[in-house]
Amino acid sequence: MVYKVAIAGVTHGHVSAHLRDWREVPDVELVAIADANKDERQKRVASYQGSPLREYDSIEELLEKEELNVVTVCNETSDHARVVELAAAKGVHCLVEKPLAFSLADAERMLAAAGKYGVQVVTNYPTRWGGRATARALEFVKQGGIGRPYEVRHRGGGTKPRAIDANAFFRWLYQPPFNGAGAFADYCCYGADMAVGILGSPSSVYAIAGRWQRDDLITDDNARMLLQYQRAGAVIEGSWSQFGHLPFSTMFLGEDATLAIGDKGAVLYNAQNEKDGGRELALEDMPVVAEEPSLPTHLIARLARGEQVVPSAGIRHHRDVAEVLDAGLRSIRSQEVVRMPLPLPLMQAADYR
Repeated sequence: MVYKVAIAGVTHGHVSAHLRDWREVPDVELVAIADANKDERQKRVASYQGSPLREYDSIEELLEKEELNVVTVCNETSDHARVVELAAAKGVHCLVEKPLAFSLADAERMLAAAGKYGVQVVTNYPTRWGGRATARALEFVKQGGIGRPYEVRHRGGGTKPRAIDANAFFRWLYQPPFNGAGAFADYCCYGADMAVGILGSPSSVYAIAGRWQRDDLITDDNARMLLQYQRAGAVIEGSWSQFGHLPFSTMFLGEDATLAIGDKGAVLYNAQNEKDGGRELALEDMPVVAEEPSLPTHLIARLARGEQVVPSAGIRHHRDVAEVLDAGLRSIRSQEVVRMPLPLPLMQAADYR
């Protein structure tokens, strides 16, 4: 079977990776691309080194005219739920660029659409694919490599262009109605994904965010989150004003060992080796979650076998990640600790008028 795939939206900068990854997947034909921004859309088409892509001015037109098996959703985060609902209603599986959503209500809409129409809705975090150490480290920890984990620490950061110099990607990324926030939405989602994957959903969330360094933005350039568990915690940081990269951006602390990953690779510290600087771990020293090199390849392999994707890419996990992000935004606004779980956003008749 040849799977027909299309790109829905090109505003997310990671769409370039999707175009590259889909080209490498066996038994897949990337057939079309849709976005209202003609210049940006054609720029992506011109960069694609595969068979010609049909172009559409709207995602609705794409879904109406093409017979598809999978759609890659790379538009604004605020519009993910609408696109997933449209695609799912036509029986089309959805691969959504991170994060799935910044509101629990949107995540619940996509969870319901997946269940109603029997499609898979999966979320792509680049850190979990492409031979990255992060994916193997997470599995190493889950399989008991550091004993009982009691803390997850993650910092994501870098510099971004000035707002006046922003391209199409940054223009929406800098707008809270579309992105959810600024550095909080862009970088703290990675830490939330890891914390939920290792520790589950927290009992409470406290977050702060502010424009600490940049005057050209209307949103936050730095954000911090604290996730509380009964016997564990997570510290998550995001920055749009950080120069350089820390040697270790992520740490998993356990009762038996600490695993640190970053620019120096992966290093395991325990009581026997900590004075000697720990022990470097090669990728082969840590287990794989899935054999495939990318989420597109993994999704097609699972669809061909009639199986679900690994839980870390699935809708239920990323619904829980979205709940943590939603709680963080509520905490930022209220300047208070937000208890979990959040109230389920049951739809009312007025929501459909």
